[in-house]
Amino acid sequence: MPAYNAEAYIAEAIESVIKQEFARWELCVINDGSTDGTLSVIQRYTADPRIKLSSQQNQGLGAARNAGIASATANWICFLDADDAWLHNKLKVQHAFILQHPEVDMLFSDGYIFDQSIEFRLPYHFNVAKGLYTGAEMYTVEFAANSIPVLSACIKKDWCDKAGGFDEDTKGAEDWDYWLRLALAGATFYGMSERLFVYRVHNDSMSAMTLNQHTASALILIKNYRQGLLHDDIVKSFMLDLIKLHRQLTKAGRNTEAKLISSFVDQNYDAKKFRHLKNTSPSGSTAKSFAKRLFLAGAKLFFRPYAAYQKHAHNLTLQYYRWELGSRLEIRGGFYISPKAKLDLSEGSKLITNGMHIKDFSQISLAATSSYMICGNGVVINRFCNFLVWEGRLMIGSNVSFNNYCSVNCMEQVEIGDDTWFGEGVRIYDHNHNYKTPGVPFTKQGMTTGKVKIGDNCWIGSNTVILQNVTIGDNCVIGANNLIYKSVPPNTIVKASAMEMMTPVNDETTGSSNHPGL
Repeated sequence: MPAYNAEAYIAEAIESVIKQEFARWELCVINDGSTDGTLSVIQRYTADPRIKLSSQQNQGLGAARNAGIASATANWICFLDADDAWLHNKLKVQHAFILQHPEVDMLFSDGYIFDQSIEFRLPYHFNVAKGLYTGAEMYTVEFAANSIPVLSACIKKDWCDKAGGFDEDTKGAEDWDYWLRLALAGATFYGMSERLFVYRVHNDSMSAMTLNQHTASALILIKNYRQGLLHDDIVKSFMLDLIKLHRQLTKAGRNTEAKLISSFVDQNYDAKKFRHLKNTSPSGSTAKSFAKRLFLAGAKLFFRPYAAYQKHAHNLTLQYYRWELGSRLEIRGGFYISPKAKLDLSEGSKLITNGMHIKDFSQISLAATSSYMICGNGVVINRFCNFLVWEGRLMIGSNVSFNNYCSVNCMEQVEIGDDTWFGEGVRIYDHNHNYKTPGVPFTKQGMTTGKVKIGDNCWIGSNTVILQNVTIGDNCVIGANNLIYKSVPPNTIVKASAMEMMTPVNDETTGSSNHPGL
């Protein structure tokens, strides 16, 4: 556990280790030159002989992690930053897996996000690669995006010795660099689906420094670049990201980093594979030449067959939104947006997605600085949908599908669970006009707001309207053309007749349920 000026969070992090159901651990805390009260907080826990404290001058995350590895005596190494936390079963679950799968050299897991700015544990997954991977397979996965949360990792110490230590000169992406090096060295990886940690996002965290983090990540990928191991689509996407980053660095006056990136693109550009990124300058490319390439990429698409346009237009649209919206759009997984769809995000608002598919003529609007939309992976928004978040939070789980013409109007909070599907024309409102004062136009009386919560594994039928202060439990079926104005218990069917509810019961003769479709 590297710790630098983590006085506000480190007690929670240490206690999350102490409360582990698996008790045979040692915690090596490295105080990395903290200038606040971090050291005194750590010292409160050193009476536990399993907790080892050492201090050094501030040298950064890489050096602190290397010091922790060097002081560790066990056969497996785990990592936990001082502002994050493990769930109580993290080590128990991973230890059980290790005993059953000795062939695995490194395992990692899914987890939760806690965003400090909105004080809510976000109900969606990390972009974690699930299942068994060889080193070559994991290299390809990791090059596309970092799919291994560092606080979930559990590595054989032998492989720490083989791969060497964390790169102490890398600032902001040391863990990503380490996973790529482990993959290139031939380690075997396994991604677990269990959620075993809580990752904290706050303004002081390194992950909040967008341009610095993006630059560090790009330099990590350049350092570990092996084109022969990568699919052409991954290489192409990487080059587009570098073009965008070069423009941002030049605008910020960071010319040394910008020159390094432009030189790398010039040296690794393959005209046969990436004609739409044709280098118009033989060396020392400038931001203008990069911009010209991107412009020509879009222009040439209009002269290709329609299928080719469809294949590439959404990528150009996404690059535009990434450039235009910056940190307001956080993409942590696959993301497809039709060129005919629209994102409209106000300053200070944020759309965070771990995997979303937005089809033709749909629109997502975040209208205020306090507006958030957060979703898991596998979220599909079909055609002509309209999601408007005025001031509140719209939280969507994983594997959620909205059919055509759905709308969500959120002023306070709407939460939708995993594996829930919506038929055509479903409308959700967490607010209503105020009609309390007779004789006063309702337009001058403001709104009342509430919360809407829809559980996991639900089907919401076409043309259903869901109103404020409604909770729909897990495993519910809501028939078409319903007006849902009161809460629905779990495992309930609602027919379109004045909210007639039927709770499914098991057939005693067959043991089956009369719950259709789920």
